[in-house]
Amino acid sequence: MWLLLAFLPLLNADPSNVIWRERIFRKGECRDSQYIGADMRGLVAERSHWRSCRLDGADLRGAKLGRARFIDCSLRGADLRFAFLSHTSFEGSDLRGANLLDSVIAQTNFHKALFDGQSRLPFSESEALKRGMIKREKSN
Repeated sequence: MWLLLAFLPLLNADPSNVIWRERIFRKGECRDSQYIGADMRGLVAERSHWRSCRLDGADLRGAKLGRARFIDCSLRGADLRFAFLSHTSFEGSDLRGANLLDSVIAQTNFHKALFDGQSRLPFSESEALKRGMIKREKSN
């Protein structure tokens, strides 16, 4: 069963009781919301917009996030393995400790995104810096 949340704005939400696994959130918009540790495996959220959201420790394995925008979001320790991230933007987002191995990355924007030694990226540290990422340890 799929829950369709397309075009639904979620502002200042704390939907801790929502099960996101295998849900559809196309062209949705989230602002100032928290999804810490959320099970979002298989989420379909193409063209969705996330601003100032906390997705720390979220399980986004296999999520379809093509053309999604994560602006100034925190995805510390999030699991994005096998996610589809083509044309996705993580501008200004915190990816420290996040795992992006085996994800599909094509024309993905990482400008000013934070990473650290615990981040699992599908490219080298030097490539991360070329892509505009900033290396910063977790202390702050």
